[in-house]
Amino acid sequence: FFIATVISIGLFVAVPWKGYIVAPAIYKASQEIPLLAPHAAKITKVNVINGQEVTAGDILFSLENSEITQQLALAEITLSTLQQDQKNRSLSAATYRDASLGQEQVKKALSDIEVAKAEQALLIVKAPISGYIVDIPDELLQSQWIKKKETLGILTSSKVQIESFVKETDFDYLSQ
Repeated sequence: FFIATVISIGLFVAVPWKGYIVAPAIYKASQEIPLLAPHAAKITKVNVINGQEVTAGDILFSLENSEITQQLALAEITLSTLQQDQKNRSLSAATYRDASLGQEQVKKALSDIEVAKAEQALLIVKAPISGYIVDIPDELLQSQWIKKKETLGILTSSKVQIESFVKETDFDYLSQ
């Protein structure tokens, strides 16, 4: 029994036993979302700085596009004019036909208003997830004009992940 114990201890000491693996790894956010300008626009307000923590729904940037503003104003004036015309019409047969045409024009004006408001809402850039703002370009300033799809920054999630690169020969050890 003594000899078997000595041999076992000798093998344990003589045979190298690997207790760890050294491997390069990357520590990164589990999600990265580029924040892009939805339209060519002028920056009216920058509410964040690099490294700032934000929560989902926070307003990060406010943009302005005069073309969308004008489209909205024109649609609202058109709607107001059409509604006023409908009030001023008498109910003769000729104006009755015009009234049905006027109803279609009112529907189009209402649709134009809805579209312009939806486009305008996109100019308020909000955080889609909670996380941290990074990579805001240094040259990004208030009152600056930016192009459509220009990067305003990157929103990274608060959750992180580690990617490690191990040798194929270490796979067996990791699976134990």
